[in-house]
Amino acid sequence: MWAHPDAVRGRHVLEVREGGRPAQPSFAAAANAPHSARCHHTQIGAGTGLAGLAAARAGAASVTLTDRADATVLGNLAAAVRLNGCGDSVRVQALPWGDVEAAAAVAPAPGVVLGADCFYHVSDFDHVLATVTVLLRQAAAAAEPTGNPPVFLTCYQERSSRRTIQHLLDFWGLRAEAVAWQPTGGGLSADLSDAVLDSLHLLCIQLATT
Repeated sequence: MWAHPDAVRGRHVLEVREGGRPAQPSFAAAANAPHSARCHHTQIGAGTGLAGLAAARAGAASVTLTDRADATVLGNLAAAVRLNGCGDSVRVQALPWGDVEAAAAVAPAPGVVLGADCFYHVSDFDHVLATVTVLLRQAAAAAEPTGNPPVFLTCYQERSSRRTIQHLLDFWGLRAEAVAWQPTGGGLSADLSDAVLDSLHLLCIQLATT
């Protein structure tokens, strides 16, 4: 992952790369397997759009990058889409967490919802899961052709043992499973301590009824 030298409105636009070259689909596939192929993706709280752009490079049918209704944030996402040559398969859309009407308007309905460290502020947890629930229900009703149940794949850092989302999962009718993962050699993981790496988790969240 590289920061492009051209900044947009004072912020860097990111380009997905591997070994100094634009990344190939194999580089991004691990982030979304086994759900990436022929599936529509939506990234919530996209920020720079890394997860969604990686999904696009891995062969996702389409990707919708979403974030709050902020012209600068959405403009940066649009610039990242152009930089990575993903304009044919990736679109940008405003989706504030907790806005269930905006979530219901996301189309096509995503078979995979992506989130990168969305569980940061406790005050956002309920809004995040409300948004995810609407997206997953929309996808379940649309019956994605892959046959896989819609999922929310999210990574987070465990910052306190007193934080939990279990009561919110129960409230919204969701269930979560930990996904085993291992950092690849080199890159960012080489600069992180074992304690930090051990605090990073990947979850697969689904509707409890699927």
